[in-house]
Amino acid sequence: MRYLKHFNPARFFALLIFIGALTFFSFLTAFGKDEGTLGENLFLNFMADAYAFFRFPSHVLFWKFMQGPLFFIGLLINIIFYTFFIELVIVFFKMRTKS
Repeated sequence: MRYLKHFNPARFFALLIFIGALTFFSFLTAFGKDEGTLGENLFLNFMADAYAFFRFPSHVLFWKFMQGPLFFIGLLINIIFYTFFIELVIVFFKMRTKS
């Protein structure tokens, strides 16, 4: 609980936007790769493959239920999960260096 006292909402929101943008971009590149229109660009293929990371854990654990709008709600849950995790890691290391 002491880590949540140092929680920075502005950094959380910035991370949320950044990870959301990465997830959306990787979703689009994964779609392009599935359609065969992505080409041989190394960065775009890396982002398409990174979509497997961004869809974890909700889509892996609850794949049966990820139909229609729940698919995007699951992505939003993943984005919030990763953002919260990264924010706590940043707070942990900042508190550790202060000690």
